[in-house]
Amino acid sequence: MNKKDVQILLDIENLKMQMLDLNIVNFTDDNILDLSRQANHLVVGFLKDKYLN
Repeated sequence: MNKKDVQILLDIENLKMQMLDLNIVNFTDDNILDLSRQANHLVVGFLKDKYLN
């Protein structure tokens, strides 16, 4: 596992924590949209790096 893989895993864990925080604190459409955009960006970036390089 290289440095980039570790960073991606950390980013995903961070997103999960943010989602949990939202669950407890504040469930608004804006927050959900923002998180889903961030998650989507991470996943797409991860897949591009893994399979297109």
